[in-house]
Amino acid sequence: MSSTKLMMKKIALAILCTLALTFTMSAKNRALLIGVGGYNTAATGWGQISSVNDINLLKPKFVALGYEVTSLTDAEATKAKVVSALKTLSGKTVAGDNIYLHFSGHGQLIEDMNGDEFADYDQSFVCFDACLSSDFKSGGRAYRGQNHLIDDELFPILSTLKQKVGSNGSVMVVFDSCYSGGADRGEQDDDPDPDSEVEWSDTVRGTGDEFKANASADTYLRKLKVPGEYAKGGGTLTVISACEADKRNYECRDKRSGKAYGSLSYAISKLIDTKVPMSEWGNYFSTRKYVKDRIFRRTQRPVVEIH
Repeated sequence: MSSTKLMMKKIALAILCTLALTFTMSAKNRALLIGVGGYNTAATGWGQISSVNDINLLKPKFVALGYEVTSLTDAEATKAKVVSALKTLSGKTVAGDNIYLHFSGHGQLIEDMNGDEFADYDQSFVCFDACLSSDFKSGGRAYRGQNHLIDDELFPILSTLKQKVGSNGSVMVVFDSCYSGGADRGEQDDDPDPDSEVEWSDTVRGTGDEFKANASADTYLRKLKVPGEYAKGGGTLTVISACEADKRNYECRDKRSGKAYGSLSYAISKLIDTKVPMSEWGNYFSTRKYVKDRIFRRTQRPVVEIH
């Protein structure tokens, strides 16, 4: 082999090594933690819950795991700021990233106005400036659902993240919220375990009252794009919700600190403490391994979806 060809091979190898090193250095673990608990009840109708405690519990643990963490709590978590943070995260994401999204707050079923839901309602996360019903006003006008974060809006963002992380990355989304908080399922008869680290609170996240837009033809909800299916390929997208659609999501209270937390958030913190890899979290909840930890009431079962 001539010296020129040998030199060219060395240069090509050096370039490949540089590209591989660049990829390794640029790929990151990134987390966006969103918690809304201090709702302005008079202005929005939503009661206050302990979601900010969830973020304060989880944030240092994700930092210790090496995540680049962004958090939004209460007034920082308006609809506009949450969407902006999601878009910023999506813009930063590169192949090989591991993405973690956490939503703690109220949830609500909201009238499906674009015809994409079989059951006539979309699911939504209640941002700080979202109102319980159209009886309230936002910006001096009747509220029409524009500050709810609806699943139709999350779909394109999650779909983009799933593709951008590639086969070596992952996306996990956790919803410590609920869509049926007003339902009466008899959970009050569920006795706590004296050996558990937590005691159960009567505080429920979410509402059994669906949001009705009382909609005119130009309502915000009619303009949402109908989502499709997640494209094949990309990384694994895992979505964990705190409870089934017709069940309540109760908060729990740590016996040592006396602080209340979302039960799913508290369970996630324990998984981190016990060094359970995130790749195994979906299996932990789907196979009900959480039962032995007695964090959730027996009637509350987290739901796992994998795409």
